[in-house]
Amino acid sequence: PAQDRTLLSSFTMSGYNHSEASVAAAQVGGRHERGPSSGTHKGPETRTLTVARKKLDDAIAVDNLPKEAKEILLEVEALLRAADCQINAPRLARFHGSREAEDLIKDVPTTESQREILLNWTELDPEVAAMHEVICRSPTKRAHRGMTMTLSSPSGEAQKFLERAGHFDFDALGFAEVCEVPVRGMGGHLMVSSDLIKDLCDAGWLSNHEEFQRRMCAFLAEVDRLYSPTATYHGAAHAIDAMGTVAWFLSLEGFAERFTRMDHLVVYVAAGIHDVGHPGTNNLFHSKTMSELAIRYNDRSVLENFHVALAFETLQKPALNWFTLLEKDFHSPDSPSELHVDLQQYVRRGLISMVLATDMAKHATQLQDLKNVVEAEKKGFNPEVDKQRALENKLLLLETVLHAADISNPWKPQKIMLAWTHRVLDEFWAQGDQEQTLGLPISPLCDREAGVKSVPKGQLGFINFVIVPYLNPIVDLVPEAREAMQQLEENKQFWELQDKESAGYEQIFPE
Repeated sequence: PAQDRTLLSSFTMSGYNHSEASVAAAQVGGRHERGPSSGTHKGPETRTLTVARKKLDDAIAVDNLPKEAKEILLEVEALLRAADCQINAPRLARFHGSREAEDLIKDVPTTESQREILLNWTELDPEVAAMHEVICRSPTKRAHRGMTMTLSSPSGEAQKFLERAGHFDFDALGFAEVCEVPVRGMGGHLMVSSDLIKDLCDAGWLSNHEEFQRRMCAFLAEVDRLYSPTATYHGAAHAIDAMGTVAWFLSLEGFAERFTRMDHLVVYVAAGIHDVGHPGTNNLFHSKTMSELAIRYNDRSVLENFHVALAFETLQKPALNWFTLLEKDFHSPDSPSELHVDLQQYVRRGLISMVLATDMAKHATQLQDLKNVVEAEKKGFNPEVDKQRALENKLLLLETVLHAADISNPWKPQKIMLAWTHRVLDEFWAQGDQEQTLGLPISPLCDREAGVKSVPKGQLGFINFVIVPYLNPIVDLVPEAREAMQQLEENKQFWELQDKESAGYEQIFPE
């Protein structure tokens, strides 16, 4: 009836009937198939559809609506829903494949509503998942345009140590003794020797490569300064040891094929900052004493939250802020969609994820997640089907690389291994001494009196129950990492001999 059509027009788009809506949906879907709404922000057509569907909902809810009019409205609503899905297909694809996501949004009518639910009520990140796909598709090896590097490496004696950087036997303690700013020296060397900044520039990921180099150099020098010289183990030397070890991991083909050049930047920086400002006491100590940091971070990954927060606070100084020079609106010409990527968001997500994953309280969970990823790869996981899972797997592998580097001392060449063991025991026992003075229970591994008599047993326990189970899935995933397992076995035999001879601290570490 004419009255029904008037009612329909008043609540929807003027003069629309259901056949015209079908044509419009097809036109909208085709004309804007690669338009702005494919990206991370709502395009005008998406906003129009959202308004139209809201008006339709209001119309359908009108009391005593004639049956014919209601049927027409429902047909139009279905057509607009189809157009919405077609326009937002790239966004919707980011959700699909994740059981958690699909169970939550299966009855939600619009993709925009689905996106809002995922961002607000889950830890899934569809935007970063889509960014990850674009970054992975972006070429990074192009002809370098005669760029020069300002991130210079140390010279002289320090340079001799750096010749082994990225190799299994890199001596971080030796390098730290001859280099005044070891984190800057190591970071500069890794980025220069691998053409990393050139590759990032060639991929279009940096807006100003020369300024990026200057700020990165200044940032790493400030990180050096922020590492405490009184932390026997968790100082700048440990940071560069982690940087050198992740460089070794990245040199292995099995890892290299899984990571982009942007991932290399993230993992190098994460290794450099992962213990910045460490006070030489662990999370348990801070929780027991209700320190300022424990109160600030509610006893949850206290130091790890502090390290990554301190790094980003440091980046707020303009002369050090390389982070803001990463493109916020990057689009790859090789990407099948018009998705524009905020690289700053991607890098921040990676840095936070990796540093927080160094909390040993998360070790067991991370180990199980790693085993699950290895099994999934054996069964033929397809990242094209589940982009969110692909992002999570990538982050887990990056976390694995840093976490493995963080606890790598037991599988380093024996001389290096012993030097680090000496330092970590001294730092642990100094904490125990402090706890005893404060009248607190002595934390595990921090009892000096018991520890000096049982060094070999303690090291064998750490190897057997922590290191071996963690290295096994890594070697299963990347067989080239077997070198670490072989050295670990030699070190294990050393400790077994020391245990058999009942060697104490003074015999193992003579002055």
